[in-house]
Amino acid sequence: EIARLVVAPGTRAYKRICSEFGRDCILPNGQLDRGQLARVVFANAGARRTMNKITHLPIAWEVMKRLVINFITGSRLIVLDVPLLFETGMHKICWKVIVVHVTYETQSMRLMARDNITQEEASNKIQSQLPLDAKRDRADYIIDNNHSRASTSDQIETIHHDVFQPVLLSCFSIFNLCKIIFSLLLLWLLLYLMRAP
Repeated sequence: EIARLVVAPGTRAYKRICSEFGRDCILPNGQLDRGQLARVVFANAGARRTMNKITHLPIAWEVMKRLVINFITGSRLIVLDVPLLFETGMHKICWKVIVVHVTYETQSMRLMARDNITQEEASNKIQSQLPLDAKRDRADYIIDNNHSRASTSDQIETIHHDVFQPVLLSCFSIFNLCKIIFSLLLLWLLLYLMRAP
């Protein structure tokens, strides 16, 4: 959702993408042709680096804003669904990291079915990211998504019970002030981490 929001027509990122990749990546209705962009970006490391430079900072800003808003309004749980979590360094602001793991063959087949792409295009997408096995080694929790939905659901329930127990939040104004201060620190930290090499 956020990745689509920051490249919507009229945004700065959208204009930069048009400038870098040309009108061939724009649909008649003005929206980005995400399929064409994917074919270009995942087949060329230079194009992928350019796209990352254009999109990563706006995405980080939007994530930061939502984190701050959710924290201030008293959300007890915030889940970040980030494909490039480790590559962008965003795992550094997470309390726990959960990796959904599948075999390479399953991942490839699901990508081809979901995005209606060739095996080569699916392979390019997969190889552009940190291997799932490497992500699994850095995770706090692993969900094995090779089997049925019921199996996956059971694993999620177990993790939820283990990690995400309700936290009582104080309603005192001094606590709310502390939340605001923490949110500002979180903003600074996120921007610092996103700019770090």
